[in-house]
Amino acid sequence: MILQDKVVLVTGGTSGIGRATAIAFGAAGAKVGVQLGGTPNTSSNSSSEVELAAL
Repeated sequence: MILQDKVVLVTGGTSGIGRATAIAFGAAGAKVGVQLGGTPNTSSNSSSEVELAAL
């Protein structure tokens, strides 16, 4: 799935299925917005993983 130039918003993207989904969208080239929840450390780690997947 190629999502270059698409924007997605993932709610619950800091853990579980939402986190895996956000990472997959990032890897497919989408610009990913993640609704932050959980602890600041969890949110930061999830954001970093999405950014790395997009590389």
